[in-house]
Amino acid sequence: MPESAAEPTPNYPSEVDRENYLDSLEQADQHNVEAVSDAFLSHLTKNGKTGILIAVGGTVKSATFGIPREDVDLLAVINGANDFDDWLEQIKQVSQETGIAVSKVLKPVPDREYDIPNFNIHDGSVELAPDLGVPIEIVNTEVWKNVETALEELRAEASSFSVLAQS
Repeated sequence: MPESAAEPTPNYPSEVDRENYLDSLEQADQHNVEAVSDAFLSHLTKNGKTGILIAVGGTVKSATFGIPREDVDLLAVINGANDFDDWLEQIKQVSQETGIAVSKVLKPVPDREYDIPNFNIHDGSVELAPDLGVPIEIVNTEVWKNVETALEELRAEASSFSVLAQS
């Protein structure tokens, strides 16, 4: 595992190359993230869908890059997922294909202060619990309904991220 900071891609300083990101993880975590990425891409292809799986959070940030974390955070955008339940069903299918069990589901939490449809405090997530390695939290994002929007927003925010799978 490298001890240096994340090496950004030339066009987007906050975007970390997939291979560089995977190499920064502990071996078990690398195996699990690759399994989820492969299953996600396979699921999209088999079902004629497009989407993107993006690593975010502490495992990608330059300050903590290469340092073991308590979990791996992934954003999953599936174009055409109608709502959280549809998205959740698809993520469960990805989980089944990997053999990594779903250990927790957090449903979206609306922001009642503003009472605006689809304006949530939390958009919902699924936690996978591999036998070896840290948990993987796959986060839904109601705001970014498509691949292009997700990438534009991450690049505009200059958030550290790594594209793991895209179809």
